[in-house]
Amino acid sequence: MAYGAAADQGHYVDEFTVLKEMAINFGKTLMVVLVVIVSLYFSIQWVFILAALASVVVNLLKGIRQERVSY
Repeated sequence: MAYGAAADQGHYVDEFTVLKEMAINFGKTLMVVLVVIVSLYFSIQWVFILAALASVVVNLLKGIRQERVSY
């Protein structure tokens, strides 16, 4: 969906796609490293609670971004 919208607006789709995929994969890698570090110091219950909080924060940030784009 985002790739089609970028193509319609005349952006360079190749660079946009590459940068977006790099950011997504960097974020996933960073979260795995963070979970491993947190799991070394906290019990598994706290790791799941922190993961749930991180999920809520990501969804809130996504909602804020969609509100800005819709204007």
